[in-house]
Amino acid sequence: MSEEQTNTEQSNQIHLAILQESADTVDPSIMVKLLSSDAVIDADGNISVNGNDIKSAVADLLKDKPFLAKNTVVNNPARLSAVERINMARKQQGGK
Repeated sequence: MSEEQTNTEQSNQIHLAILQESADTVDPSIMVKLLSSDAVIDADGNISVNGNDIKSAVADLLKDKPFLAKNTVVNNPARLSAVERINMARKQQGGK
């Protein structure tokens, strides 16, 4: 197998692994773009991103950018209407 084929195969493995862990994101392809350049495959075939497994890397990115997560009403109040945000704030303060 040529080096180009190996690189393409590794890139495909990385992309697939990130896509699989990104099912709960708004657009898994964005996660691939954000994480794949920092991903590596070790000698045992394990994929990591900046020293973390992919699941952890996705979770960390979603903590930093919660708007990338699906169904982020709790994580991203900006997706709520103004009335919903007011009601959520009242509930958090113990009001009705």
